[in-house]
Amino acid sequence: MEKPEKSKWLVLLSGVSWGFQRCILFLARVIAVLAGLALVPLSLHALLTHVNSFGAALQSVTLLVFGFALLAMGIFRVKNSRQIHAEQKEKVLEAAQYGGDTKAQRDLAAKHYHGEDGYSQNFAQSAAWMREAAHRGDPQARLYLGTMHLEGRGVPQSDARALEYYRKAAEAGDGVACHMVGCFYNDGRVVDRNITEAHRWYKKAADKGVGDSLYFMGMDYFYGDNDIPKDIKKGLQYLRQAADMLHAASAFLLAIHYLAGVDEEYGWFDAMPLLRMAGDDGHLEARCSYLFYTINPDYIARNGGYDAMYESIKETMGLDGRAVWWFCKLSADRAVRRAQKRRVTA
Repeated sequence: MEKPEKSKWLVLLSGVSWGFQRCILFLARVIAVLAGLALVPLSLHALLTHVNSFGAALQSVTLLVFGFALLAMGIFRVKNSRQIHAEQKEKVLEAAQYGGDTKAQRDLAAKHYHGEDGYSQNFAQSAAWMREAAHRGDPQARLYLGTMHLEGRGVPQSDARALEYYRKAAEAGDGVACHMVGCFYNDGRVVDRNITEAHRWYKKAADKGVGDSLYFMGMDYFYGDNDIPKDIKKGLQYLRQAADMLHAASAFLLAIHYLAGVDEEYGWFDAMPLLRMAGDDGHLEARCSYLFYTINPDYIARNGGYDAMYESIKETMGLDGRAVWWFCKLSADRAVRRAQKRRVTA
């Protein structure tokens, strides 16, 4: 889509504004030079006259330095932020076009994608630079280009092309790309659904520290499958790794299993920090479970009973206190029952 032409009055106003700014800058430089020329001789004369007085000499030296600074400001042209940005853009563009620098090409694509640092948002231009870097073998560029095809931004939407770029990036060792390939096999998207193949790609991504893949690996071992043996302890190990990376869903599931007594080494005191962390990250069930398990009956009795607690919840959350409390209780009980059931059938 072509940009609309600017009106002649807007162009004229822009020209007048630019000219006025140039005049002001020139006048400021002239004033700085004149002030410096006046201040330097005066400060030198004062320094030579009061050479035996330390205080007066120090004051004269300060004025002398200030005078030279004014001269420098007036004589030398100081670059403004717009000029600096323009030079940086030119350097990045030159490195991307002529140097074949894949990082520069990827950075340029990201700036066009997000509309940052003076670049207009242009998905097509972003895809063009990302494609250039991807064709030169850059794994991250292939990952981003796969996502652009998946979302249809700047390129035609194509699950097949997305998988192609994800697979290339994964084969080059990108962990997030490995996870995405696993998702395609897990969902049966473009390819036939294959849980074993999905598990294999999730394992590769988990080994590279991808939080979502660590979570999926934990879930795979919790439930098991024909080709994936059920192993609760192994599942907990993957969840611990993901929780250490502040993965909210993993932290919640790990805490619930601690509360259910699945791992005898961990209990209530280990579960509460995990629930709080996951809740702070926006996990609703974790937030409700934390509220339920940290407010015990003795505390409620000492602070006005359940009616006072319902009112407090209503004031702080703006919701019906009784409904929130029972939702918290049901969420916590249901999650623990599921975990206990898995423990029994393990």
